[in-house]
Parts: sequence; structure tokens; C-alpha cells
Amino acid sequence: MIYLSTPYWHPDPQVRQKRFEIVSEIASYLIYFTKHALFSPISHGHAIFKDRDDLDPGIEYWEKYEKQIMPICSELIVVCIEGWKESRGVKREIDLAKELGIPIRFWEPMGKLEKTEIN
Repeated sequence: MIYLSTPYWHPDPQVRQKRFEIVSEIASYLIYFTKHALFSPISHGHAIFKDRDDLDPGIEYWEKYEKQIMPICSELIVVCIEGWKESRGVKREIDLAKELGIPIRFWEPMGKLEKTEIN
């Protein structure tokens, strides 16, 4: 299964919405063309918590969530949109993938998917 990582949190709800739309479009593309199982925490979580910051279970929940899903994944694809280098969530997911020995790829939208070695 592919784990799709992208930045999400931003104080502006329109930015969060746009990030959700970008990653969901990429997820649908990957599912359609690769036929691989794929998990996109942003596509899943945004749909549940959209406009409900008051119900977000917090960082501890999301860390536990990542640790339960990532071990069953065969690769991590990081979507390199604005904010990905600063995202604590993306960094956590990269660190966890490295810890688990899961290959990591970086994808620039409108660009080619690149396999990248992370040390």
C-alpha cells in the first residue's frame, strides 16, 4: 500500500481545502493508473474534520494513527507542494518511513515521480 504524505495544517481554511483537493486528485490518479492500494490521511481526515477544528483529536492521535498505518505500507510518497519542507507532519511521516525501512519518493505536482534515497 502507498502512504501519501502532504502538508495540511494552515491557519487559513482555504489553504487546507486546496491542499486536500491537490492530494485527493493525486490519490485518484495513482489509484487509477497504478492499481495500487493507497492511503491518504489528508483525504480521509479532511473529509471528517472539515470546518470542525473544535473536534480535531490532536497531534497525539495523529501520531498514533500514522504509527498504525505506516507499517503496512510498501512506500511513502511525499507530495512536494508549498509547505512540505516546513510541515511537522510530513517530517514525522518521513522519519517513521526511514525508521521502518520504507522507500520514500518525492512528487512535485505536474512533475515526474522520483525515487529518492533518504539518509
